[in-house]
Amino acid sequence: MKDSYRGVFREGEFDRPFFVSVVPPSGRNPWPIKTEAAGRTYLEGQPLTVQFSYPVHYVPAGRRRPVASWVRDKAPVLLKTAETSQVRTACVIRRSEDVTEVVHFGGELWWSLPGRPPIERFAAALAAGEHAAVGLLDQGCVTTHQSAASETELSIKDLVWNGRESRIAGLGQGAQGILVSEGKVFVRDGAPLDVLWNGYRNQSITSIGISPVIVELASSRRNPAFDDVTNELIFGRTFEVGDRSRIAAFATERGIRFAEADTIEIMLPELLRQDPVKVQLEATLEKLSRLLAIQRPGTEDGWNEIARELRHLRDSGQVDGSVNDRARVLKNFADWVSGAEEWKKKLRVERLFSLDAIKRVEDECGRRGLPSPFSEPQFSEEDEEAIGRYFGSSL
Repeated sequence: MKDSYRGVFREGEFDRPFFVSVVPPSGRNPWPIKTEAAGRTYLEGQPLTVQFSYPVHYVPAGRRRPVASWVRDKAPVLLKTAETSQVRTACVIRRSEDVTEVVHFGGELWWSLPGRPPIERFAAALAAGEHAAVGLLDQGCVTTHQSAASETELSIKDLVWNGRESRIAGLGQGAQGILVSEGKVFVRDGAPLDVLWNGYRNQSITSIGISPVIVELASSRRNPAFDDVTNELIFGRTFEVGDRSRIAAFATERGIRFAEADTIEIMLPELLRQDPVKVQLEATLEKLSRLLAIQRPGTEDGWNEIARELRHLRDSGQVDGSVNDRARVLKNFADWVSGAEEWKKKLRVERLFSLDAIKRVEDECGRRGLPSPFSEPQFSEEDEEAIGRYFGSSL
């Protein structure tokens, strides 16, 4: 067998080695915490102090036009806690020298942070305003811009908008996505997936568009809180964890060889049932919403329509839905962005990306012997039951 293969997923694929990695369904791998505890102690059930930044829009003294600045502040947050008896280890993922523990608590799955730092270090990182920690609670609270120590430094003449209260609310809400148990810190996510990928992306998409669009599509802009691995879910082949024989069979059928970048030890397989096609669709829709949020010169006539479509994409990601629901949103977007309006020509990346994603999902469903979720009529009740038996039930 060959170490690389041209055309496993699409004609014209790069000749690169293939790897199997374990990926969270959110597509987010947190960055390691760097702050040291420095003698800090943690009292369970007590709020932690978070240093964060918030935006302020205002007209400064001596000027007529509003500007935007960032201001530092501190706020208390309360993290979730769990007793040892309430937590069960679902699986353990090993990446090189790092170990990630995925546990089950409260009907949800929680992933340990890289290096498994103790709560004292995480608390110190929050107090110091480290992006890798604060951004896990609320990405809107971290910025690479210089932040003022207080609003008095800004010389505000007229205040347009102050984001302090909304960011404090975001921190409080985000804190519910962090779990502390046995002195270890976990972040809420879902059942992991095995992904077979060699880094290939359709060059007809990634070679066009303005710079911010290409950076977003390639996930090459460093996120302050986590490593964005959504492209693995979007462009790779996704499999349920626990049975790499399917990956081996797939690779053998196509004459490729792969290396295992990650390994996984499963303790509670019944908690790790996952629908790879649904996760792929959700990652695609999230990427589309980020792409569409980038303003493009020449789209001014369509800004109101773009804003409505962007809200629809984001709203669809906030509610639970079936594979059909996600597929319908993607298909409707592809139809919308392919409209005849002149300004929609500036959204060529989104159009090609959505059509490419539809083809990938259809290919994947065909490989699994499932009907396309984009075709009419949609899945019958028998089809839905068959898919449920194939992938298993959710948590």
